[in-house]
Amino acid sequence: MGRVNRANVETCTISLFYNYEFQCMSKLDPSEVAGPETKMADTGTLTRADLAETLNREIGLSRADSASMIEAILDHMTVALLDGDNVKISGFGTFVLRDKGERIGRNPKTGVEVPITPRRVLTFRASQGMRQKVK
Repeated sequence: MGRVNRANVETCTISLFYNYEFQCMSKLDPSEVAGPETKMADTGTLTRADLAETLNREIGLSRADSASMIEAILDHMTVALLDGDNVKISGFGTFVLRDKGERIGRNPKTGVEVPITPRRVLTFRASQGMRQKVK
């Protein structure tokens, strides 16, 4: 990957999250909200390819470099979570791993009690700013 101006990367990252937030809270078609330069999938889901395309367009990285940057960020987040660390993205939210203990559950259909094994779950808590935008 070539040299990239750090300010451009931070601006693009912020722009990626704000474009996605705006599209999530809108009831309009994504093409009407974000304009013709954004190519989100028809499902309204922001994909890795969408993020890489935005990096390519906003910063001028090659498509391969953009895709590898997105993969590197996601890999870094995954490794941190697997190591038991929380991942906080300022202004966006926090991914938190929680260990749930063993408990007794109940089959709602039959009413039979069954033990639920201990497990680790991943939760996401949106930042205050994100929650205000989604309202």
